[in-house]
Amino acid sequence: IGKGVKRAKETSISMNDIAEISQKITNITDKLLVSVEKEKEALKNVEGAIDSISITAERNLITSKKSANASEELSQQAITLKTIAEKFQTKNQNKKEGE
Repeated sequence: IGKGVKRAKETSISMNDIAEISQKITNITDKLLVSVEKEKEALKNVEGAIDSISITAERNLITSKKSANASEELSQQAITLKTIAEKFQTKNQNKKEGE
């Protein structure tokens, strides 16, 4: 009977140890789950920020292209205006010389 009682106590101690270890594993798992959820939320925020940056970059590209086109058009208009002004000056000089 003494050996049986001793083994029962040892088994009880082992079961208590297993229960403690199981509780520690559960606590660690719960903390890990919370951390994973926080990481998941952080990744969503990063993804949103990247999307926002991408949209802004695309808008900037479109604006830059429009600005470049407007600049090219203004440059062409300046060349045309210069040509007209030179013709006008030439006509005025010819009139003065003919007077």
